[in-house]
Amino acid sequence: MRKHLNFDVRLILPFGIALTLLLLGTIGYSLIEGWKWFESLYMTVITLATVGFSEVEPLSVHGRIFTIFLILCGMVTIAYSVQIFVEYIVQKNIFQNIWRKRMDQKIKALRGHAIICGYGKVGKNTVEQFISQKQDFVLVDKDLPDEIYLKEKGILFINGDATDEEVLKRAGIENASVIVTVVGSDADNLFITISAVGLKPGIRVIARAEDVSTKSKLLRAGAEKVVLPYEIGGRRIAALVKSPSIVEFLDIIMNSESMELEMAEVEVSGGSELLGKNLHEAEIRKRTGSIVMAIKKVAGKFIPNPASDTIMELGDKLVCLGTN
Repeated sequence: MRKHLNFDVRLILPFGIALTLLLLGTIGYSLIEGWKWFESLYMTVITLATVGFSEVEPLSVHGRIFTIFLILCGMVTIAYSVQIFVEYIVQKNIFQNIWRKRMDQKIKALRGHAIICGYGKVGKNTVEQFISQKQDFVLVDKDLPDEIYLKEKGILFINGDATDEEVLKRAGIENASVIVTVVGSDADNLFITISAVGLKPGIRVIARAEDVSTKSKLLRAGAEKVVLPYEIGGRRIAALVKSPSIVEFLDIIMNSESMELEMAEVEVSGGSELLGKNLHEAEIRKRTGSIVMAIKKVAGKFIPNPASDTIMELGDKLVCLGTN
């Protein structure tokens, strides 16, 4: 019968038993010892609470037997109440809900963060890189097997389907600067791209594709860049065979754990002292020790190894290499 009780009723049941014991004890002491109602209630309360206060009057033999009965009933009631309360906590997942609400509040407070959709092989490596680079992000996946690990790392995540627009809204897409979609299905990556661009036009979308034919579809859907893991892997293997030193050098630059060298992107803003100057006048290397390896002009054109007379304009992005 217990399994069929409504759980909220079960939560109230211990209080009902406690009130019943108070009433039973009060009547019992009044009848057995002949005490007044208040004295009987007082004796019942201190007996059930086991606080150790002195008795109202010395108890008779029958009174002591009745007291033993009350104490045993009180202990059983406490044990039952604790069990009911623990079951309620577990079933309602109260602590998990509190933790989830706190995480949702942290996500709402984010500005300019990234949303990583997918926690497969590529997604896990992407997450590790974001952690090492100390970039704010929210992880979204409908199957997160490492929730304990994610909590320990302090990673903000949502266990949900990234193809659902409501899930993307929960991840704060309105305030995000970029969305990285690396789920296992090209169709899902395409759908996520379309949804993201629809929810926030102009958002940067970096998408993964398994099939080369999907790349053009993702670009048409609004993706800024499309990454093909197998193509990148093939290029890397060929580069290791032909030019291993170059690959090693690039690894040093891109590996955030090895802080010998660091590559950074610097944008020329309206208040920048670089605005309107050429590289010679700016004396970037002399002042910072960094080398300008390339300039991406505001129109989108890349200038590798720019000449010293190259003028920096508003919106230009400098790709710099230097020591940390």
